[in-house]
Amino acid sequence: MKDKCVCGKEKYDFQELCWSCDEKKEIINIWEYAKDNKEVTNEKYVLCPYCGLHYGEDDLHESTTLTCDGCGKKFKLEVNYDIRYSTYQIEEELKCL
Repeated sequence: MKDKCVCGKEKYDFQELCWSCDEKKEIINIWEYAKDNKEVTNEKYVLCPYCGLHYGEDDLHESTTLTCDGCGKKFKLEVNYDIRYSTYQIEEELKCL
């Protein structure tokens, strides 16, 4: 069942906000927590450490220096990768046991 978000977009009954409003709320919460520091560290969003402007992550896969479109200040983006390994049993191998 779908309902309307405060912004007017459709949302599901189990959602408090639609997907885009929920993302905006999450970004604001990250910025509020980090704005007094000189860095913003999180797993999901690239935010300017001066003004909190959110950048799309699609093209940002390498560490680089960026100039904020909002405040015009330069900042360093450091991209970190965490590697996890998963292994799975093969059914043919289970038959041999």
